[in-house]
Amino acid sequence: MAIILEQYLTTGPFNDMEAQLVASISQLLFKLHHRAAQTKRIIEFFHVSKSGGTSFCQLAKMNGCRTQSFNSQRNCMIKYFRFNFYANELVMHDHNRSWVGVHPCREFLNVVIFREPQSRVVSHMQNILKEYVIYYNQSLWQAFNPNSVDQWRTLAVPVFDNYVVRSLLGGQVYNMPWGDVNHTHLLGAKIVTLQFEVLLSLAPETSELTRDIFGLGLGWQYDLRHMHVRPTIWRPVDEFSAEVMEAVRAAGRLDEQLYEFALVLQLLDAITFGIAHDVAGMDGILSADSGDGDGSGGGDIDDVMGGLEAAMELSTSDTDVDWAVNGNGGDPAAAAATPEAGQRRLMGACGIVGNFTTAIHPGSPHGFSNRNSLATTNRY
Repeated sequence: MAIILEQYLTTGPFNDMEAQLVASISQLLFKLHHRAAQTKRIIEFFHVSKSGGTSFCQLAKMNGCRTQSFNSQRNCMIKYFRFNFYANELVMHDHNRSWVGVHPCREFLNVVIFREPQSRVVSHMQNILKEYVIYYNQSLWQAFNPNSVDQWRTLAVPVFDNYVVRSLLGGQVYNMPWGDVNHTHLLGAKIVTLQFEVLLSLAPETSELTRDIFGLGLGWQYDLRHMHVRPTIWRPVDEFSAEVMEAVRAAGRLDEQLYEFALVLQLLDAITFGIAHDVAGMDGILSADSGDGDGSGGGDIDDVMGGLEAAMELSTSDTDVDWAVNGNGGDPAAAAATPEAGQRRLMGACGIVGNFTTAIHPGSPHGFSNRNSLATTNRY
């Protein structure tokens, strides 16, 4: 798809024969994505801290997915597999204790959200301070100066040195000393990023692309337009010093390059899915794939419609976040009736992965699918 886009930007619009070929290629790639997702049947969400992960977890609930707990304190982490959605809020799996060859588990439909690095780091810093002040006590300020670059670099090494690159390359790279992450690690992180089937971002300029990928890449009716967890209003520090902010910018130079790379991949996905859906007429093919003739992927629309109300059943332990249901007063029927509802959506319980559970324990060999990730092939 990158080659096709480059050709279009270089030579201009395609003729009729070329346009039909592009539509056929997009149709094939989208169909491969959809069938692979149905085969894998479980979503693994790689939750990079302060990048919309709590919102994504709640959206999974709204879209009919099942996990051990949707409580914000659990954030969809699970102890064993008996569900079709779970979140990894740690680092990428590095089973051989080396970052070389680290990759997402190919048995799952892998999803990741990227956020602009500087805003992500500042949010991360504020969250660290909040956790210590609220859950411990005010004596933090006697031991820690939030405007000391040296203290941040000493006590929060990953946060202050390309956190996302570190997270994507597993525990060994994540725990490397400050300043040791380099362009070789950036290349490795790009290779890992290529292997995610679904790439999302929080950038305002890509909100329309993100909306379409929610619908076409995951088959979810509800997306970040319908639900988000707003940052808590209270902040331990009003603002950081100029010295600290300069260090924040320096701390994410490789993350910034990775972020820009991920936005390009997201654009390629949105183009591929969009052409397949709008031009090649994928609805009929997807209906045939689902086996039920209604294009829903075999799911129950009632599961999805009930999700919006279910997501608002918050426990008393969720007082540290500010929940928001966007538009129509949180009424699921009204939300479904908006002009955008139903467009570019492949609806069903938990979207494409559908209704499936398994009782395989993490210690057991994975055996869901022999399909390797198609993401790299599709984009390039």
